[in-house]
Amino acid sequence: MDAAGSEDNWAVTHFHLGVQGWSAGLGAGIVLCFLEHRRRTAAETVRLDERLALARELHDVAAYHVSGIVVHTHAVAWAWESRLMPGNGG
Repeated sequence: MDAAGSEDNWAVTHFHLGVQGWSAGLGAGIVLCFLEHRRRTAAETVRLDERLALARELHDVAAYHVSGIVVHTHAVAWAWESRLMPGNGG
């Protein structure tokens, strides 16, 4: 019985070692998946922030130029009405 009992202990010990190894691998995989998800989320956040900054800058530049066009258009209209424009005949 002593030899059979030691073989059972050996089998149980190796089974437990196998389960512990499998659990360690699973835990490591879960941690790596979480870290990858966190990295991707951080990269997406940075990408979104960059896009928003570029969109704001583009909006500011376009608004500046459109404002300049409006000011020039009003100035020409005022000059035309005031007959200050050369070659108007008035």
